[in-house]
Amino acid sequence: MIDFKLESAEHRRIVFDRNAKFPDVWRDFRSFLLSVGPCPGEHYRLAATLGERAYGDDSRWEHKGAKRPAAPPPPPSPETTYSQWTMISGQPVEVAKLSTSLGVPFSSIAAALNAGRQPDELVKQSDVASALLGDINWFSAEPQHQDAFRQAFRAWHMKVNPRFAEMATPKFLYLYILLPDMIRCKTALADTDLWDPPTEWQKRLRDASPIWKRYCELFPKAQLAAQEFKTYRQYSLTSQLEDLWTRIQSTEARFRGAQSHSTAQPVEAASG
Repeated sequence: MIDFKLESAEHRRIVFDRNAKFPDVWRDFRSFLLSVGPCPGEHYRLAATLGERAYGDDSRWEHKGAKRPAAPPPPPSPETTYSQWTMISGQPVEVAKLSTSLGVPFSSIAAALNAGRQPDELVKQSDVASALLGDINWFSAEPQHQDAFRQAFRAWHMKVNPRFAEMATPKFLYLYILLPDMIRCKTALADTDLWDPPTEWQKRLRDASPIWKRYCELFPKAQLAAQEFKTYRQYSLTSQLEDLWTRIQSTEARFRGAQSHSTAQPVEAASG
């Protein structure tokens, strides 16, 4: 089995830092990984975007050599006048209760409001996320794993441009999580000449490899997720794996982009 070594090292650093602040759900590594996504490389770290040593669902990987801008003001808290109330359908609602009712971390709600999103829009988008989630037994049969994925999906979906809300499906996020692991498997096998072995002896070595077994475990899951998208189902998960990952990365960035309706390009991951 291939481990997320870079991600798990960063996870341990944050969790065991007594002065670090982070969502409680991050104590579970799977929830942490679903929230922040795969690490781009060994020279990256997770940025503390909510203040010094304070992390949230909007934290992103940054290059270790990058100059950090001045820390943004902390997100509003339920104790401040700003964040105590917001208006939903003309009625005042406590932001903390809004976070609970939508099943989205407070930091995600605060970040969306600070970015200019209207509370009514967030409620509508949460309804879209709920409809998209539906039955997720395809993800896992374990209720605790399903709950972690639901929470991670809702937090990610809150960052999606409303224009693309219905296209940003759970299976898209699942593909976004699976493909880096599959590419690592493929790279490790290719480095040992076991990705496409020419001899029976090498095939037996490959079949006995835990890396190959991990790839074979992920393959049907990725294939199931890719079938939801007309554009993605045409890609081979063997010979075109890297091309598919490049395209999915680009689409995920568009989902979260703040482009205007007049200038935004069509999203490639339109549901089939």
